Amino acid sequence: MGITKKISANSWFESAKASSFLLLLFSFIPSINIAFNFGAYDTIRSSENLEVILFIIQGIIGLAFGITFFAPLWAGLPLKTENDFISFRYSGKYLTPLKNTRSILLGVFIIPLLMALVIKNPLEIFKEYGLSNQILYCTVFTFLCLYGLKNSFQQRLKLDFLMGIFFLMACLISIVFLLQSSELSHVKIPINTKSIAKSNIIFVVLIGWWFANIVDFPDMRAQKLLSASSNKTGYFSFLFGNGLIMVIQGVFICLYALFRFHSSTTVEILCLSILIVSCIVQLMNLQHWGGSLMHTFFRESISNQRIRNFIPMVISIVIAYLICLLTESIFNIIQGILFFTAGVGPVYILRWVYYRVNAITQLTAMISSLVLGLTYIFLKNFNLFNFSAFTVFNLSTTNSAIVIIGLINCLTWGVVMLASQREEENKLAKERIQQIHANLQNNVSVKTFQFILTTFLLLLLFFGPYLLLIGI
Repeated sequence: MGITKKISANSWFESAKASSFLLLLFSFIPSINIAFNFGAYDTIRSSENLEVILFIIQGIIGLAFGITFFAPLWAGLPLKTENDFISFRYSGKYLTPLKNTRSILLGVFIIPLLMALVIKNPLEIFKEYGLSNQILYCTVFTFLCLYGLKNSFQQRLKLDFLMGIFFLMACLISIVFLLQSSELSHVKIPINTKSIAKSNIIFVVLIGWWFANIVDFPDMRAQKLLSASSNKTGYFSFLFGNGLIMVIQGVFICLYALFRFHSSTTVEILCLSILIVSCIVQLMNLQHWGGSLMHTFFRESISNQRIRNFIPMVISIVIAYLICLLTESIFNIIQGILFFTAGVGPVYILRWVYYRVNAITQLTAMISSLVLGLTYIFLKNFNLFNFSAFTVFNLSTTNSAIVIIGLINCLTWGVVMLASQREEENKLAKERIQQIHANLQNNVSVKTFQFILTTFLLLLLFFGPYLLLIGI
């Protein structure tokens, strides 16, 4: 049985359905954190460059997997949010606890970590202008609090669409500037080849991209995909939008390299303007996502809708602010994200195809990864356990910990899944999975080739500007 697309209540969005491909394409462009790559540039040039490069590659592989397999699935569903999908896919007594727990875990832990990741990186750049962290934190905090008074999906889609056009135009201007600049040829990015370990590369390519990351887009990107007019529109708009942002990121990091080593007012203004706009757009997307997750907990206690929307957004900002103050570097935040999601990725993949994955399975996976991650961080920080003795596959201590925590988590939710099977829930789950895949051609070999091709294309688009404009 096929799925019929529901009519959206948003009149502006409905009027744009005829051009939804371009609407989604440009709105996806600012969805990736350019600020991270700006901030990571200095680290790429240091002895830790491999960790940054591998983390970027890990994200690109996961993105390619999501574009290939999940973008068409989201675009074919008659839903609007991730919580709607949970209600559609699952049933039984653990459905409501799963939705509530997901809202708390993401809204209080994961999304503030992502927000802190966005805020943390540009601070070092702005320090060069004599601005203290406190001033910058307060400025960002005030701006996002004010934005929280008026926020909606319609507003997000409009703003992201306009920012996507802005990024594209800025990229074209930058390319012209770079091609005309003779100074850029003298800028090099030395890669510390001694730090390259085959085991770490294997971890990223075969394990890390799906094992520790969530790759089916249960965030604002899923909401955009749910508004797509068809699954083909969802796939191609997501692919082209993210392909464009790969090129844009590469161009602006090359521009940043020129800015750092060769003083130029024009380059400086362009770099900083893109950095600021990127941070703001990314933070507002995360703020919208976090606010929507925690919104339900204030629905009954606060009658004023504007205040009800405002409070959860402020909570997310405050937590992100505290994370920035308590962490020393971007790597602390990245590791926190990986530890708190280790072993959850397989559940997010399997729930689309395997009917035995039920609500308590996902609930267990999310809680277990959080508990295991917090336990590891506590034991390590207080030197209560020697984790260096438990490395696997010749991986680093951190990557070994992610693998071990993920395996324990997989074992935990796997046992819970097998012990909690209900015939009526399985029957309904089979029907829902059939509906999800009804309008798609499930050719595994074609999808696998498409995934490999998409991965290669995105990697080429991301690293191409470095090789063409700077070189290694």
